[in-house]
Amino acid sequence: MELDNKSRKKILHTLLNERRPEGRLLDFFREKREMLIAIPAGSDENDTKAAYKERLSNLLRLGQSLHETLCMKPLNQCHLKQIERAKLLLQVLKHDVQTGLIDLAAIKPEHYKEWGGAGLIVTTIPDRRHGSSILVFHEKAHVLVWLTHRLQWICGSSLDYLNKDEFYAKVGLEAKQYLDGCIAQDRSPDTRTWCIEVIDGVDGLMKKWMENLSGNS
Repeated sequence: MELDNKSRKKILHTLLNERRPEGRLLDFFREKREMLIAIPAGSDENDTKAAYKERLSNLLRLGQSLHETLCMKPLNQCHLKQIERAKLLLQVLKHDVQTGLIDLAAIKPEHYKEWGGAGLIVTTIPDRRHGSSILVFHEKAHVLVWLTHRLQWICGSSLDYLNKDEFYAKVGLEAKQYLDGCIAQDRSPDTRTWCIEVIDGVDGLMKKWMENLSGNS
Protein backbone atom coordinates (compact mmCIF):
# COMPACT_ATOMS: atom_id res chain seq x y z
CA MET A 1 0.00 0.00 0.00
CA GLU A 2 1.43 3.32 -1.09
CA LEU A 3 1.89 5.96 1.62
CA ASP A 4 0.24 9.33 1.16
CA ASN A 5 2.19 12.58 1.53
CA LYS A 6 0.55 13.39 4.87
CA SER A 7 1.94 10.18 6.40
CA ARG A 8 5.35 10.78 4.86
CA LYS A 9 5.51 14.36 6.18
CA LYS A 10 4.58 13.15 9.65
CA ILE A 11 7.34 10.53 9.63
CA LEU A 12 9.91 13.07 8.40
CA HIS A 13 8.85 15.54 11.09
CA THR A 14 9.15 12.83 13.77
CA LEU A 15 12.63 11.77 12.65
CA LEU A 16 13.91 15.36 12.51
CA ASN A 17 12.62 15.99 16.02
CA GLU A 18 14.42 12.86 17.20
CA ARG A 19 17.70 13.86 15.58
CA ARG A 20 17.43 17.59 16.39
CA PRO A 21 19.67 18.89 13.59
CA GLU A 22 20.66 22.55 13.92
CA GLY A 23 21.91 25.41 11.82
CA ARG A 24 22.92 24.71 8.25
CA LEU A 25 22.07 21.03 8.46
CA LEU A 26 18.50 21.78 9.47
CA ASP A 27 18.25 24.32 6.65
CA PHE A 28 19.55 21.67 4.22
CA PHE A 29 16.94 19.11 5.34
CA ARG A 30 14.22 21.75 5.04
CA GLU A 31 15.34 22.64 1.50
CA LYS A 32 15.29 18.93 0.55
CA ARG A 33 11.97 18.29 2.31
CA GLU A 34 9.98 17.47 -0.82
CA MET A 35 12.72 15.17 -2.12
CA LEU A 36 12.90 13.31 1.23
CA ILE A 37 9.13 12.92 1.30
CA ALA A 38 9.14 11.50 -2.22
CA ILE A 39 11.82 8.81 -1.80
CA PRO A 40 10.57 5.25 -2.27
CA ALA A 41 10.85 2.78 0.58
CA GLY A 42 12.93 0.42 -1.54
CA SER A 43 12.62 -1.49 -4.77
CA ASP A 44 12.24 -4.89 -3.09
CA GLU A 45 9.92 -3.78 -0.30
CA ASN A 46 6.35 -2.72 0.07
CA ASP A 47 5.89 0.99 0.55
CA THR A 48 4.96 0.65 4.21
CA LYS A 49 5.44 3.14 7.02
CA ALA A 50 8.11 0.96 8.63
CA ALA A 51 10.08 0.52 5.39
CA TYR A 52 9.85 4.21 4.50
CA LYS A 53 10.82 5.27 8.03
CA GLU A 54 13.84 2.96 8.01
CA ARG A 55 15.13 4.23 4.67
CA LEU A 56 14.48 7.86 5.56
CA SER A 57 16.20 7.38 8.92
CA ASN A 58 19.26 5.93 7.18
CA LEU A 59 19.42 8.90 4.80
CA LEU A 60 19.12 11.42 7.64
CA ARG A 61 21.81 9.56 9.60
CA LEU A 62 24.11 9.66 6.58
CA GLY A 63 23.45 13.36 6.06
CA GLN A 64 24.15 14.12 9.71
CA SER A 65 27.34 12.06 9.69
CA LEU A 66 28.64 13.83 6.57
CA HIS A 67 27.77 17.23 8.05
CA GLU A 68 29.60 16.47 11.30
CA THR A 69 32.64 15.07 9.49
CA LEU A 70 33.03 17.71 6.79
CA CYS A 71 31.60 20.77 8.56
CA MET A 72 31.36 20.44 12.32
CA LYS A 73 34.78 18.92 13.10
CA PRO A 74 36.76 21.64 11.27
CA LEU A 75 34.44 24.23 12.84
CA ASN A 76 35.03 22.75 16.29
CA GLN A 77 38.78 22.87 15.73
CA CYS A 78 38.50 26.53 14.75
CA HIS A 79 36.43 27.28 17.87
CA LEU A 80 39.00 25.49 20.02
CA LYS A 81 41.78 27.72 18.71
CA GLN A 82 39.66 30.82 19.33
CA ILE A 83 38.92 29.75 22.90
CA GLU A 84 42.57 28.86 23.54
CA ARG A 85 43.52 32.37 22.43
CA ALA A 86 40.82 33.87 24.65
CA LYS A 87 42.05 31.90 27.68
CA LEU A 88 45.60 33.17 27.16
CA LEU A 89 44.36 36.75 26.96
CA LEU A 90 42.25 36.22 30.10
CA GLN A 91 45.37 35.18 31.98
CA VAL A 92 47.18 38.29 30.76
CA LEU A 93 44.26 40.45 31.88
CA LYS A 94 44.15 38.74 35.28
CA HIS A 95 47.91 39.28 35.74
CA ASP A 96 47.65 42.95 34.81
CA VAL A 97 44.78 43.48 37.26
CA GLN A 98 46.50 41.56 40.07
CA THR A 99 49.81 43.38 39.72
CA GLY A 100 48.28 46.81 39.27
CA LEU A 101 49.56 47.24 35.71
CA ILE A 102 45.96 48.18 34.99
CA ASP A 103 45.05 51.01 37.35
CA LEU A 104 41.40 50.34 38.16
CA ALA A 105 41.21 53.60 40.13
CA ALA A 106 41.89 55.48 36.91
CA ILE A 107 38.77 54.13 35.20
CA LYS A 108 36.41 57.06 34.88
CA PRO A 109 32.83 56.41 36.07
CA GLU A 110 31.37 58.82 33.53
CA HIS A 111 32.84 56.74 30.69
CA TYR A 112 31.47 53.42 32.00
CA LYS A 113 28.09 54.14 33.56
CA GLU A 114 26.37 51.05 32.25
CA TRP A 115 26.53 47.83 30.30
CA GLY A 116 23.22 46.66 28.87
CA GLY A 117 22.65 43.73 26.53
CA ALA A 118 22.47 39.93 26.16
CA GLY A 119 20.42 39.57 29.33
CA LEU A 120 22.90 41.47 31.53
CA ILE A 121 22.81 44.95 33.02
CA VAL A 122 25.77 46.32 34.99
CA THR A 123 25.05 49.83 36.18
CA THR A 124 25.86 52.66 38.57
CA ILE A 125 22.34 54.01 38.09
CA PRO A 126 20.01 53.43 41.07
CA ASP A 127 16.54 51.96 40.47
CA ARG A 128 17.48 50.82 36.97
CA ARG A 129 14.67 48.82 35.36
CA HIS A 130 16.00 45.46 34.25
CA GLY A 131 13.07 43.17 33.40
CA SER A 132 14.33 39.59 33.21
CA SER A 133 17.98 40.61 32.80
CA ILE A 134 20.59 39.88 35.46
CA LEU A 135 21.20 43.17 37.29
CA VAL A 136 24.48 44.14 38.94
CA PHE A 137 24.21 47.51 40.66
CA HIS A 138 26.79 49.31 42.79
CA GLU A 139 28.38 52.75 42.94
CA LYS A 140 31.67 51.11 41.87
CA ALA A 141 30.03 49.07 39.12
CA HIS A 142 31.71 51.25 36.48
CA VAL A 143 34.79 49.05 36.96
CA LEU A 144 32.67 45.98 36.11
CA VAL A 145 31.23 47.81 33.10
CA TRP A 146 34.79 48.41 31.91
CA LEU A 147 35.65 44.76 32.59
CA THR A 148 32.59 43.50 30.68
CA HIS A 149 33.67 45.49 27.62
CA ARG A 150 37.19 44.06 27.96
CA LEU A 151 35.87 40.50 28.30
CA GLN A 152 33.68 41.00 25.25
CA TRP A 153 36.74 42.08 23.26
CA ILE A 154 38.78 39.09 24.46
CA CYS A 155 36.11 36.40 24.07
CA GLY A 156 33.98 37.89 21.27
CA SER A 157 35.33 35.59 18.54
CA SER A 158 34.23 32.58 20.63
CA LEU A 159 30.66 33.82 21.07
CA ASP A 160 27.65 33.05 18.90
CA TYR A 161 23.87 33.02 19.20
CA LEU A 162 24.01 29.67 20.99
CA ASN A 163 26.44 30.54 23.80
CA LYS A 164 26.45 34.31 24.25
CA ASP A 165 23.64 34.27 26.82
CA GLU A 166 25.57 31.73 28.91
CA PHE A 167 28.68 33.90 28.66
CA TYR A 168 27.05 37.14 29.83
CA ALA A 169 25.06 35.29 32.48
CA LYS A 170 28.36 33.96 33.84
CA VAL A 171 29.78 37.50 34.01
CA GLY A 172 26.68 38.74 35.82
CA LEU A 173 26.34 35.82 38.23
CA GLU A 174 30.02 35.89 39.24
CA ALA A 175 29.81 39.66 39.79
CA LYS A 176 26.61 39.34 41.84
CA GLN A 177 27.96 36.47 43.93
CA TYR A 178 31.00 38.50 44.98
CA LEU A 179 28.92 41.62 45.62
CA ASP A 180 26.31 39.71 47.64
CA GLY A 181 29.10 38.25 49.76
CA CYS A 182 30.41 41.74 50.49
CA ILE A 183 26.93 42.96 51.43
CA ALA A 184 26.41 39.95 53.72
CA GLN A 185 29.69 40.74 55.50
CA ASP A 186 28.96 44.49 55.56
CA ARG A 187 32.12 45.44 53.68
CA SER A 188 32.86 47.39 50.55
CA PRO A 189 33.85 45.43 47.44
CA ASP A 190 37.51 45.47 46.50
CA THR A 191 37.44 46.22 42.79
CA ARG A 192 40.61 44.25 42.10
CA THR A 193 39.26 41.10 43.78
CA TRP A 194 35.88 41.69 42.15
CA CYS A 195 37.43 41.73 38.68
CA ILE A 196 39.58 38.67 39.36
CA GLU A 197 36.55 36.69 40.57
CA VAL A 198 34.71 37.47 37.33
CA ILE A 199 37.76 36.74 35.15
CA ASP A 200 38.24 33.36 36.87
CA GLY A 201 34.56 32.55 36.36
CA VAL A 202 34.75 33.32 32.64
CA ASP A 203 37.99 31.35 32.35
CA GLY A 204 36.22 28.36 33.91
CA LEU A 205 33.39 28.70 31.39
CA MET A 206 35.92 28.76 28.52
CA LYS A 207 37.47 25.57 29.93
CA LYS A 208 34.05 23.88 29.97
CA TRP A 209 33.44 24.91 26.35
CA MET A 210 36.83 23.53 25.33
CA GLU A 211 36.05 20.19 26.99
CA ASN A 212 32.68 20.01 25.22
CA LEU A 213 34.26 20.79 21.84
CA SER A 214 37.09 18.31 22.38
CA GLY A 215 34.53 15.62 23.11
CA ASN A 216 32.75 16.37 19.80
CA SER A 217 35.91 16.48 17.67
